[in-house]
Amino acid sequence: MTTPIFKAVLRNDVSAFLDLVQANPSVLEERNHGESFRGTVLHFAVEAGHGEFVARIIEVCPSLVRSTNSDGDTPLHSAARLGQASVVSQMLESGQALCMALNGLGETPLNLACANKHLDIAGLILERTSSITIVEFYATIKEDSTGIL
Repeated sequence: MTTPIFKAVLRNDVSAFLDLVQANPSVLEERNHGESFRGTVLHFAVEAGHGEFVARIIEVCPSLVRSTNSDGDTPLHSAARLGQASVVSQMLESGQALCMALNGLGETPLNLACANKHLDIAGLILERTSSITIVEFYATIKEDSTGIL
């Protein structure tokens, strides 16, 4: 079932989105329970490539940056995988991003950035990661992701 907030993001309708959020900010906490996508409106905005929505959502409800979808991905996982540097930056600046969070497949956002050759994003994440073990670093680069070396 797709709720009005998800429909507004899908249509790229900023006006409808803002009206819905202003009327009831808790709509941002709704989850889509469709067949192919189960996650928050922030996940949905990232996957749709709507950076303006991402910024608005983080502004109103920054805790959604830590939310997970049905695959265990945070929105940062999705943005790192898709190569969305500006979105990754917004999430990191929010102070809510979990740079080394594992998804359902045991991958971190850093792993996904490297695996998809998004070296700029890997650099952004590494700048914000307080520590990374040699094991985590090896796991990140072992799968033909040596472009970072």
